[in-house]
Amino acid sequence: MILRNTLMAAAFLLAATAAHADENLSAAILNCSALPTDAAQLACYRHVAAQIKADAAGAPPVRDTGNAPVAAQNTFGSSAAPEPLDHIIDRIADVTYSGFGHFTVTLKNGQVWQQTEGSTVHLHKDQTVIVKHGSLGGFHLSIQSDVGIYGSYEVKRIK
Repeated sequence: MILRNTLMAAAFLLAATAAHADENLSAAILNCSALPTDAAQLACYRHVAAQIKADAAGAPPVRDTGNAPVAAQNTFGSSAAPEPLDHIIDRIADVTYSGFGHFTVTLKNGQVWQQTEGSTVHLHKDQTVIVKHGSLGGFHLSIQSDVGIYGSYEVKRIK
């Protein structure tokens, strides 16, 4: 009951905050509602709300790594990185799931990232993801969509 009320409040907040962007907001809510678990949906709604607040405050969008040297992109997440990047953006080439529902994604750049904890999420080929540095040397993978970024899943680079 509390989760349902929280989701309803989040949806209302999103609608009230982004009335000027009805189409994008509708798409974001539909994307969140398609996630398989309540926890993943709630995380998605919270992320969309944060993105709307950041947009309203004039925060800069996530910087694309397209201009970063290829060597830096290819070594992101490994100890051999020649220069620090704060994140990479790439598309999923392949995705598999463990018996516990955790994903392992192979990106188009050849890197392989494995979910270490968190709720299950349904990923698919050609979906755009962002991998960022997290706390204590960890990494987080988020999903990018036409309406923003949602979800944050702890991952480790395995290749």
